[in-house]
Amino acid sequence: MLESLLTGMVIGAQVASFHYGSGASDMEWATPGIYAMHRSGVTASLYRNSQGRGSVMLGYTWQLFDGRLALTAGAVTGYERSSVLPFVAPSVSVPLSDGWSVRVFAVPPLQKLDVIGAVSVGFEKVF
Repeated sequence: MLESLLTGMVIGAQVASFHYGSGASDMEWATPGIYAMHRSGVTASLYRNSQGRGSVMLGYTWQLFDGRLALTAGAVTGYERSSVLPFVAPSVSVPLSDGWSVRVFAVPPLQKLDVIGAVSVGFEKVF
C-alpha cells in the first residue's frame, strides 16, 4: 500500500540558495529543507529561509518533459515582508541515476527588494 501511495511522487532535500543583487551578502546561503511533489501536482515544502527563519510553502507544480522542467506556484510563510507571500518558481531537474536528480530552482525576491532573487539547489528522488 505504501508503494502505491509513493508511486510517481518526488521527495527532495533543498540544500542551499545562492542570492544575487546588491543586498545578496545579507542573505544566508544555507537553506536546508524538505519538499514533496505528489503526482497530482500538489507540492509542499518546509525549509529554513534566507533570513534564518522557518518557512512553509504549499502550492501546485506543473511538470513538463518528464519532470525535467517545472513551474511551482503557491503561497509561502516565514518572511519579514508579510506573513504570507505568493510564490512562483520555475525549476530544472538534471537526472543522475536510479531515480535521483538535482533540481535547480529560480526563486523570486521574497524578503528584500535589493535582492533580485536566488538560485536554490536540491536533491530529489522519484518513486
